[in-house]
Amino acid sequence: MTAIPSTSSEPPLTAADLASCDYQQVFARDSDGWYLGMSTELDLEIGTARRAGEATRERALILLARICSLQLEPDHKRAPFQPAWKAADGRRGFMPEDLTSDEIAALSEFAEQVENTLLKARVADIVWLRERRRGIAFVHMAIDTYCQLPLDGDSWLLSGRDGWRRALQLARGIRDTGRVATIEAGLLQVFYDAVAAPDCMALSYLGPMWAEEAGRAHAEDIGERLAAQAEARQREGHHADALEYAEAAARWFTRVPAGDSRVAAMLALTGQIMVTIGDAAGPAIRRKYWYAKAIEKYRSVPGAYREEHQVNTMIAAVRAQQDAAGREALNEMESFEHLIDLSAFAAKARDRVQGRSPFGALWALTRIHALPNRAQLIAAAERPLPTGRISRLFDSVVLANDGRAVAQRPGVGVDGEGGDAQVLAEATQACHLLCTATVTGMIVPALESMWREMHFDLGTFEALANRAPLVPNERAALVAQGLHAGWCGDFVQAVHILVPQFEHIVRMKLKAAGALTTTHDAAGLDTEIGLSNLIERPEMAAAFDADLTFTIRALMCDPSGPNLRNMVAHGLADESLVKGPYGIYLWWLVLRLVVEQCAAMEPVAGTVDAAATDHPAHAGD
Repeated sequence: MTAIPSTSSEPPLTAADLASCDYQQVFARDSDGWYLGMSTELDLEIGTARRAGEATRERALILLARICSLQLEPDHKRAPFQPAWKAADGRRGFMPEDLTSDEIAALSEFAEQVENTLLKARVADIVWLRERRRGIAFVHMAIDTYCQLPLDGDSWLLSGRDGWRRALQLARGIRDTGRVATIEAGLLQVFYDAVAAPDCMALSYLGPMWAEEAGRAHAEDIGERLAAQAEARQREGHHADALEYAEAAARWFTRVPAGDSRVAAMLALTGQIMVTIGDAAGPAIRRKYWYAKAIEKYRSVPGAYREEHQVNTMIAAVRAQQDAAGREALNEMESFEHLIDLSAFAAKARDRVQGRSPFGALWALTRIHALPNRAQLIAAAERPLPTGRISRLFDSVVLANDGRAVAQRPGVGVDGEGGDAQVLAEATQACHLLCTATVTGMIVPALESMWREMHFDLGTFEALANRAPLVPNERAALVAQGLHAGWCGDFVQAVHILVPQFEHIVRMKLKAAGALTTTHDAAGLDTEIGLSNLIERPEMAAAFDADLTFTIRALMCDPSGPNLRNMVAHGLADESLVKGPYGIYLWWLVLRLVVEQCAAMEPVAGTVDAAATDHPAHAGD
């Protein structure tokens, strides 16, 4: 890494300037002894030096404050020191690469004189990081000084854990096996002492070795000690502690040659502990969560050891508990209602279809409301609520009517990583509500008015389906039957016909756009791809617009919503679903697409008179 030449007109800082800026007295004000406290005290002293007109001392304090402000993040091995702050526009705080060549020279001379352990380790580390040509003595100094950091509770959590890990990282980086062994021995001893106590910090002392893939020669011993603690804590009824030890033991046994049997035993024990925690969890939704975790853990047991630990029997038993907890969870939930007056919309919907010719009314019905606008729904979900909503931070689980967990909605999280998924989930939920309101406030009132004034027979819908390019010729009769059933109020039949037929329509449109709609397996067999995956194909943009694709996904493929495609395909759709707003909306959506395409076509010779004379182009609409 190349140092930045100094461009300042002021004389460069020297090691003497740094040593004489009274940093030790400043650090003495912070009894905790950690970098954030040191940086804060230095920032306060900078103001004092500025007011006193001590320019050189002020510059020295600023340099040390910047160094102490750095965040040590060992996971970033190429850039372990991150700035204290980052802005969305690219601005950031101080980083080691901002140091000039003169500042590095001063720090290299200053490092040996530093009395504070934390500062000495960091200065030596940064000099080695920036200019390795200055010699390996600096990395040795950094390693040895980091290893002087206390291993007691508070100091370990504040600075010791990251410091010892950085020391191990540096020692392995220069292949200093002697120092690596010394660091491992120090961490192992404090772990042995803590686990024998027992001390809740025991697992934390293993963190640096695990993260840096060290301690492999001791992995079996570590695993056995952790396993013994897990079993002891389980017997004593400390299930949360037992779970931590069992999971840690399973991880360490993965680093033991031929340790598969012990891994399997710990995974089985972990599942058993999770079941025990679930049994005592109280609310059914929490019990269901722990049973699901237990099943997941049991499934991770290698196949060769499943019979030994009766894994299949345990999974079957826990599945029964999970299902029962899911049903109980529904009874524990509280329903809430929010009344919306749709009478004005209903009146307008009736007015739009009354007094028209039959096909004019049919056209008006299909245009009674626009499809949900994806961009608008996404924008609305992105807008922060006036009072905020803490639930956005956490994951949530969606339960079906029978208590099954059918979807997990990700939370935003404190770091904002789940923001996009949360926005999409909220926009999709808004789409569900909009579809329901459209059916209740517009489609049904319009249909009721049309049922009193006009009649369409099956032949009418067959004529429409045959004329719509969207509908494959060989499927026109089936689509017509579904549309006619819905017109007759039989939405049970309509949905069960139209769902698979609409999936076929989507598949054909995608094929025409050049998309692959099948998978080819190793046995040479071709399998059709389901609708949930078809709508993720990039060719959907060419075959259907963004709003229609979004609506199809929300209505037919979203497991947290009606999920009509999968509910119908797997026989899970009950009468309330297919006769309810979602089933009616699906019928209306297919009718809209068919009539819309017919409206764009010229009347075909030989079509029934009504279909020609009452075409929307002649309906006065």
